[in-house]
Amino acid sequence: MRTASFLIVVLALGAICNTAQRAEAPSNIRAWSDTAGPDGKTWNLEMKRDGSATVLAFSGPGSKSAERRFKIPVEQYAAILGVADEAGFFALPPYLGPSAIPLHGPENVLRIAIAGKEHQVALRDPLSAKGEEAARFQRVWRAVVAWSPVKPPL
Repeated sequence: MRTASFLIVVLALGAICNTAQRAEAPSNIRAWSDTAGPDGKTWNLEMKRDGSATVLAFSGPGSKSAERRFKIPVEQYAAILGVADEAGFFALPPYLGPSAIPLHGPENVLRIAIAGKEHQVALRDPLSAKGEEAARFQRVWRAVVAWSPVKPPL
C-alpha cells in the first residue's frame, strides 16, 4: 500500500512539474526574409511572449542597418499564435515553394516555439510560390509581419 501511495505522489508531482515546465517554456516567434544575391536585403524579426520585439533590416553592402525595438500587445501575440494554429503551421513541411531555385535564393522563414514545441518553415521564392501549403504559410507570415514597423523586402 505504501508503495502504491508513494507512486501516486511521485506521478502527481511529475505531472505538476511537467505542466509548470510547459508554462515556463520559451515562447517566441522569429521571422526572416532574404532577397539573396550580392545586393541582397535581409530582414529579421523576433517577438517574445511578453510582447517585446526587435526588427533588424539590412539593405546590402554600404548601407546602414536599421534596428527597432517595439512592443506588441500580449493579446495580439496570442492572436498570431491563433492564426498559426488555424493555418496548421506546425504540420507544414520544413521547405515550401519551387525546389529548382538557385542556392541562396530568396526566401521567407518562420520559426515558432510554444509550449515546448518548435517548428521552422522556409518558403523559397515567395513571390512565385503557389499552392495550399504556401497560402497557409503566407497567412501566418502576414499576421507576424503586420506588427513590424520595418517591413521585409519580400
